[in-house]
Amino acid sequence: MLGFIFGTACLIGLFVVLRRNRSSFSPFFSVHRRGSHPFGTWPPGPSRLVDYIVDDLHVSPAQEKVVREALDRLHKVAREARGNLRNARTAAAEAMRADQLDPNAMSEAMAQSQLAHDRLRDAGLDSLTQVHAVLEPEQRKRLADLIANGPAWRVHAPHRCWPAHA
Repeated sequence: MLGFIFGTACLIGLFVVLRRNRSSFSPFFSVHRRGSHPFGTWPPGPSRLVDYIVDDLHVSPAQEKVVREALDRLHKVAREARGNLRNARTAAAEAMRADQLDPNAMSEAMAQSQLAHDRLRDAGLDSLTQVHAVLEPEQRKRLADLIANGPAWRVHAPHRCWPAHA
């Protein structure tokens, strides 16, 4: 009988704790606002990547402003390219659904895709040029290492991030 009472009291206490602190105690009740996830922002987005780059390169506030602006512009162009590529893919699918393949419709879809890739490539080059101009030589070397090897968090999930061994 005493165990039944003790177990009931423990369950009541557990429910009180879970209800009182929903946003940070239990992942089941978490709202996932910015910063409420145990690992920071979830899902990780471009701002999280920029935070990682800025922290890893130890940039000054002036450099950080340029880096953030350049990468924000790149992210904006990438979002637009994603939409354009989706439209191009839809147009290519519609051309394939027809009884006979329309070469003009397919070439138009491929031209849309190429235009989106070209814009993204140009925006990426502009962003990298701006970031390269404000970084010091040691920071450039560290950024080159990040580009070549990827971020340090890859160590924690090698099965998802490392390339297959040849």
